[in-house]
Amino acid sequence: MLEGKGPIGCCYTSSTVTITANIPCDAVVGATSDGRKAGEPTADGISPSRGTIKNGPTAVLKSVGKLSTELFSGGQLLNMRVDPKTIESPEAEKKLGSLLRGFGDLKCWHVQFNMVSNETLRDAQNHPEIIRI
Repeated sequence: MLEGKGPIGCCYTSSTVTITANIPCDAVVGATSDGRKAGEPTADGISPSRGTIKNGPTAVLKSVGKLSTELFSGGQLLNMRVDPKTIESPEAEKKLGSLLRGFGDLKCWHVQFNMVSNETLRDAQNHPEIIRI
């Protein structure tokens, strides 16, 4: 590795990985053209902003595949929420596998899935005192 090149041994590296920094960004980022209001969290990494997915997960992956990420040596982060019902059958598991293979074919590097249902999320909002694992 060359001295001062890449994330190790370098002062700065570019990435789209916000980890959780997108949450406090709401204090300094005004409203955005996608309908996000001032004071709401910004998107997490290269993930779509909350409530903006209109054409499903394939469209999200195709959009991410269009990004020019060669200069992002620190990586890219895409989070996608998937309802556990979408992989209840072997056929459904194959569809998710096909989606992931397509993501790789687009030369995309990272996606992580949060497998949680709408019902679980609503229950957590209504009963935050319950610990769920």
